[in-house]
Amino acid sequence: MKSNSSSPFRSRAFWVTLGVCAVIYSPSLFWTLGLDQNIFAEIASLMLHGKTLYVDAWDVKPPNVFYTYALFEWIFGQNEFAVRLSDYVFAIMACAAIYLGVKRRTQSIPNHFQSNPGSMAAILLALTLLSLGLADTAQTESYSLFFIIVAALLSFERRIIMSFLAGAAIGVAAFYKTTNVVFLLPIAIELALLQKRRAPRTIAIVVGGFFGWCALQLGVLAIQGSLTEYFRIAANVLQHHSGEVSQFRPVDLIRTIWIYADLWVLFTLVAIVCATLGRDWRLFRALRLPLLFLSAGLIAVVMQNKGWGYQYVVIIPGLIACCAIGVSYSAERLHATRNHWALLLLLVICGVSSRVLEKSIYRTIHEAKNGFVSITNHPRYLASLGQPHSLYYPPATEALAIYIKSHTASSDRVFIFGEEPGAYWRSGRLPATRFVYSLLFTSGVIPPEDIRAMTDSIVHIRPRLCIVERFDTLTFRARPETSQSLLETDTLFHPLHELIRTSYTVTDTVCDNFIIYRLKD
Repeated sequence: MKSNSSSPFRSRAFWVTLGVCAVIYSPSLFWTLGLDQNIFAEIASLMLHGKTLYVDAWDVKPPNVFYTYALFEWIFGQNEFAVRLSDYVFAIMACAAIYLGVKRRTQSIPNHFQSNPGSMAAILLALTLLSLGLADTAQTESYSLFFIIVAALLSFERRIIMSFLAGAAIGVAAFYKTTNVVFLLPIAIELALLQKRRAPRTIAIVVGGFFGWCALQLGVLAIQGSLTEYFRIAANVLQHHSGEVSQFRPVDLIRTIWIYADLWVLFTLVAIVCATLGRDWRLFRALRLPLLFLSAGLIAVVMQNKGWGYQYVVIIPGLIACCAIGVSYSAERLHATRNHWALLLLLVICGVSSRVLEKSIYRTIHEAKNGFVSITNHPRYLASLGQPHSLYYPPATEALAIYIKSHTASSDRVFIFGEEPGAYWRSGRLPATRFVYSLLFTSGVIPPEDIRAMTDSIVHIRPRLCIVERFDTLTFRARPETSQSLLETDTLFHPLHELIRTSYTVTDTVCDNFIIYRLKD
């Protein structure tokens, strides 16, 4: 009979840990949605209305995030809770996967750790995800965490099917975010180090699983009629991505590690120093794969060349696994010395350092409070997010959706020139064009002929309302621009400006942020 250590699903510690993680992350269920999540929710809503992804609903992201949103919106309704529940479910699955992966990783080392680093990894992951807040969760990166961790877990099983499924898991992650393909690299390196002569065969199976899944997903897009447009969008992004104005700096990589796991990183460094002085190489064997995954995540961040944001979430699996193993190792060594004074000193250091150094715990507490405020006083919670005259302000989205719903019929089309896709699905109105937001109009990834086609579709459909946003400031071209200034000054949008000027009349403003143009009778 197998012991509990070889059957984690029979272990009480596994289920207790998952229960703790479920409680820790529960405040996220009551967060609102950010700009990106509203984009995904609107495109998923269009898909549920029979529209074709990329053809009728344009975006630069791979398809899996839209499938995920559409699935949960189909089951639980087109509302914020459905989106937040999807993120919650994937987060708890990621916690389960990292528990199993870290526990198995440390058990495979001779004289394995007596503590339970799997539990620590899962709980640290839940706390870290909670600290991210609404904007960096329910994102392509956060959904892909589960599949990245599962790939690491399955790659080192002895059965061929498991290696194949590991590659397929990376394939799923890559169709959430294309740069996730880089996580094949740490798996291949670790397999080469562990299996030596057998490694090429196993690596080939993993890669085969990856390409097999990619072929399946591309086949689905072909059946849907989206494949050609998907490739065209991807080619435009690849061509113009390097020309975008970026705020990325190499120091951001170190800064991000500190932001996510500050104090825990210090404890891990202490463990590494102690293991080095004691020539205890089992810690380094346990840390090798997590460090490889952390490195792969950092490479993915560099490839995206973005400033601080949700792109950095992919470093979390490797980082959290490193911290959990390092802290567990330190606890074991401390326990082995039976030095109560050392334990007391460590607790004092933790207490003092947490006041000075550890910012992540304060962010976690802050985001947990946001969840509870959202339940008790939702308007107050929404008003605490963003600024009235800014790119993102949830009360303005709510007000615009209410206005649209009360001033149009259910069959009317609406065109919003701005960053408010949430107003479409919240009001139940279909957009007049496949471009449901104007965020990337100045980034170069949308060809001029697509902009002209957008104007043609508006001329043909003649939406009841045309709405122009005034304060959604962006700097893709190294100068501040809003949708209003873009419409008035950019020659590419001159035909659209003339159409609105001649065929529509200004009737209202909403929240001082949206100019409402109504179609002339």
